[in-house]
Amino acid sequence: MDEPERRENVVAEEHGRESLGRALGMIPSGIFVVTAARDSVRAAYVGSWIQQAAFEPPSITIAMNQQRPLLSLLEPGRGIGVNILGRRQAPLYARFERGFSLNEDPFVGVEIDTAVTGAPLLREAFAYLDCRIRTMVDAGDHRLILAEVLAGAVRQSGEPMTYTRQSGFTY
Repeated sequence: MDEPERRENVVAEEHGRESLGRALGMIPSGIFVVTAARDSVRAAYVGSWIQQAAFEPPSITIAMNQQRPLLSLLEPGRGIGVNILGRRQAPLYARFERGFSLNEDPFVGVEIDTAVTGAPLLREAFAYLDCRIRTMVDAGDHRLILAEVLAGAVRQSGEPMTYTRQSGFTY
């Protein structure tokens, strides 16, 4: 085997699915409690695929699994809350990480506020963003949401909770 052929084989091995999964898993994520309300139904889930998308107007993207019950409450023009968790907020994370059906109110016993859109905002969260959905796009097993940020604030000092995954093909 000559040298160029050996290099091609090494590159082919580096580009395998397992290697790709490890590389995707290195993309750091924050930990967020995403919230919405519609009529008498209130919902929340722990999300991690959220990024700032624009300066003006300030906007974010949220990649939400198509199986999330909260997704059925959303459409362009509706409000959505992004509650940013801090490093020391493991108990708050654990409370919302288990997930909730639309028949359960995830905010029982939790202090919440609202800002502009009416989306529930956790008083205990490290920071929050109150957003209005501009558009939603199918992205395979996830739905990509572009939302304009209408209000937000840091409520506690410290650092946000972040993590990386072992594989970019699982949570």
